[in-house]
Amino acid sequence: MHRAAQALQQAKNIESMREKLKDLSKPFVLWASLTNPAGLFVAYCSMKPGSWLQDQAEISNPYYGSKMLRCGEIVSPK
Repeated sequence: MHRAAQALQQAKNIESMREKLKDLSKPFVLWASLTNPAGLFVAYCSMKPGSWLQDQAEISNPYYGSKMLRCGEIVSPK
C-alpha cells in the first residue's frame, strides 16, 4: 500500500493518478469485500476495469471523472 500511495503521489497528470488509484484501492477493496464494514460500498466498473470504495449507494466513478461519473455498479454489500 505504501508503494501504491507513493506512486499516486508522484503521478504527473489526472489520467495517471486515476490508474495509480486502482492499485491503491485493491487492498482496501479486498478488505471491505471480506468484512462488509457498515457504511462502505464496493463499486466496480467493467468499462475501465477497476474497483473502489465509496460511502454512498449512488455510483461516483473515480476512474472516468465527469465523462462517466455514474458508470459502474455496487458489488458489495448487496
